Amino acid sequence: MTDDHQHDRHVQHVQHEANAAISAEHEGNEVAPAAPLGELLQVDPRQVIIGANVRGGVVLDREFVRSIRDRGVREPIQVRRRADGALVVRKGKRRTLGAIEAGQALVRVLVDPEGDPAGEDGAGQIERIVDQLEENLHRSSNSEAEEVAAHQQLLDLGLTAGQIARRTHTPVKRVKVTTSVARSELAAAVLARYDIPLDRVAVLAEFDDGTEQGVEAVKALTVTAQSDPDQFDHVAQRLRDLREEKRLVAERVAELIAAGVRSSPNAPTRQCNSPDCGPPQRIPAELN
Repeated sequence: MTDDHQHDRHVQHVQHEANAAISAEHEGNEVAPAAPLGELLQVDPRQVIIGANVRGGVVLDREFVRSIRDRGVREPIQVRRRADGALVVRKGKRRTLGAIEAGQALVRVLVDPEGDPAGEDGAGQIERIVDQLEENLHRSSNSEAEEVAAHQQLLDLGLTAGQIARRTHTPVKRVKVTTSVARSELAAAVLARYDIPLDRVAVLAEFDDGTEQGVEAVKALTVTAQSDPDQFDHVAQRLRDLREEKRLVAERVAELIAAGVRSSPNAPTRQCNSPDCGPPQRIPAELN
């Protein structure tokens, strides 16, 4: 017998022993039968019955209904089948009513393998109430920083602010704010790090113009928003006024220089202690 044949027989022997060991291990560990998960169906939302629910009056805001009209009910409504075959909503009252309001012909429902009893006993009612409370209590909405980051990703993928508003069913005014923050690395960083309202972070984005003076203005506003929030609007307006004054002076200086007017080395400089003012500017005599 050649060495190659001996090697092949040895490999086959090792594989056979390994397979036998795996089979023995599986025989000793019986797999428990999987518990039934329920039945996924598509049904007319008008044909289901709204069962007892801890949620009282349901507010169907316009954006919610528009979202269902455009994209349907994304999460299946949980129902139980009654003895007469009727489907009773266990979780998803708002989604069901929203689908009806949006004119949806069909919605996905997950039929609980446990039937809906004719009359729940005390233990059954407790279980239902806890289930329905937990469904909403333990849900958290996206943070403003997460919303801004998501809108930035959509911008990077080529959507405009208007398209983002339409696709996400978010008011255009809010999307203008979130995308202005998203376009400013400084403002987005402040939003992620500090507990400052989105509308004020949008003001920070307004001053993030890529200049050193803009960076200093963002810093000043960030400090004000945290330490003296009542003065935020006042400080922001003062910085706007100083920025506009600086722009007008620079524009006038450029006009005078273009006209051949030269400033004197002894000409006074405009004094300003705000971080938005930038370095002192020498003022031609014509502006004094």
